[in-house]
Amino acid sequence: MFEPGTYRFDPIELQSRTRVGLVTDGDEPATFIPNDEGCRGGHPYFNFNYVDGLVIDSIDLDFGQVDSGGPLFMFLEGESVIRNLSYLGSCSNQQGVVRVEVPDPNGTALIDNFVTHNTDENHTLTAVYVSDGHAGELTFQNCSIDNFSDNGIYASAPGGPNGNDGVVNVIGGTFRNNNISNIRLGSTGARAEDVTVIVDDQTPGWGQLNSRGIRLRNQEQQEIHNCDIRFGPEAADSFGAIVFHQANGGARVTDTSIQIDRDGIPAFKAFPPDDEPETSPVFENVTVSGDASGGPVAEIAGRPGTVFRDCIIEQPDPNRQGFLIEGSQGCHFEDCHIEIGQQPFALNSSTVTLENTRVITQQGERLIENETFENEPVEL
Repeated sequence: MFEPGTYRFDPIELQSRTRVGLVTDGDEPATFIPNDEGCRGGHPYFNFNYVDGLVIDSIDLDFGQVDSGGPLFMFLEGESVIRNLSYLGSCSNQQGVVRVEVPDPNGTALIDNFVTHNTDENHTLTAVYVSDGHAGELTFQNCSIDNFSDNGIYASAPGGPNGNDGVVNVIGGTFRNNNISNIRLGSTGARAEDVTVIVDDQTPGWGQLNSRGIRLRNQEQQEIHNCDIRFGPEAADSFGAIVFHQANGGARVTDTSIQIDRDGIPAFKAFPPDDEPETSPVFENVTVSGDASGGPVAEIAGRPGTVFRDCIIEQPDPNRQGFLIEGSQGCHFEDCHIEIGQQPFALNSSTVTLENTRVITQQGERLIENETFENEPVEL
């Protein structure tokens, strides 16, 4: 237990311990500052290695004062709770801020109100990395992560070929101007819910900037629910607000709003999958708005059976295109409203059925009660 104040620490490692706590007793957090021993790069400054029942509450980690420090590692067993934790600053050759996993299949960890901002615009820095050994359930709640060059929450590794496929939940919180992706999920059943993603400026990073909103990579059956994703006019370049990688099978997106004011960025982009998935992307009660010009509102490739239900798409700029669908048979739009500047659908080796769907372009308006289109434009 710590009183509010400032404490200097050398690197700490705790191995195979039970019921470990770093907790402030008071209304203000305790601040930990590293001793000036040089930057540890990818090696941890705080290392909780196979700790059962870790509790951290109301601690500020301040690594912005000297070129010293390194990441926080947490390999957790049992039930752990990390609340009201901030991490500010990084040293010159640091690779990440936090690495976390719950290797215990029955273990859980809650990280609530974690705050970290890449204040130094480090060009090679990951905010949170969930490593492939994660097998339990890990929940990030009400976190604030901004301006990182290599993902905000990078949580797709557990769903990779060498991963233990542990569940990752991201509930609430705000993620802003993170390169590669603001949130990256890839384990079976992972979800993002009540999340706000904002891209309204350039991001740090070398080479091409690609600030995806939510990126789905590996496995399938992820859930994106009640999220708010916004791309401002000055946003960094991006593959899209919600992007399906080739290694992802499919996910469900519900009750989510997307605003795209940056020209040329799609709301949805689904790359053709590496393997034939068991599920298809499903979009239900999703709204897309904004003043974006140029490029399509969605690109769907190699995703047969993709469904849009009760969706409202309103991107009426005269140079905005609609849905580019390729190699995707049996796609279905039901009870949708689609207002787009140019051709609403471009189909290549694809079929799309429109049911009770209103389509509006510069050329006119049409309510389509039930009609299937194959490799042909939707005539108004």
